[in-house]
Amino acid sequence: VGHPRQRTGAAACVLQGRLYLVGGFSSDFGALQSVISISKEGRQQGEWRKEGSMTCRREGVAACAYEDSLGFGSVVALGGSNGTGILATAEKATSTLHEDGKDSELNHFIDLPDMPIKRANATAAALRVNAREANVFAIGGFSDGGLVTN
Repeated sequence: VGHPRQRTGAAACVLQGRLYLVGGFSSDFGALQSVISISKEGRQQGEWRKEGSMTCRREGVAACAYEDSLGFGSVVALGGSNGTGILATAEKATSTLHEDGKDSELNHFIDLPDMPIKRANATAAALRVNAREANVFAIGGFSDGGLVTN
């Protein structure tokens, strides 16, 4: 990838020492479904790398990441806009840690249950509830009816 495409409205999260930049908006392509990452360690240290794409385009997306006690991790993307409307959809990709333990890569994104409220420009956070699972929260943002307060 080299340098990332200029974008706005993207979300960022960190998982297993890798910074992920999720979605966003590009004046050349509109809402983006791409995910790119960079790490200061591993095989491609200091270089942006293209990861698997999300299942849909998302600008104003919220994203978070969490790791379970076994070292498996997930990047979750929530809401945003696909360029024509605000989304209630969510999706996640799990990560695979390389054998050397110094780098990871995302597997393909899969759909999660929809959020109860469509929202864009929200904030997301994950709270691990046990060894394998986390609760993911989408906080704030706006929807068709204005600001979302829950």
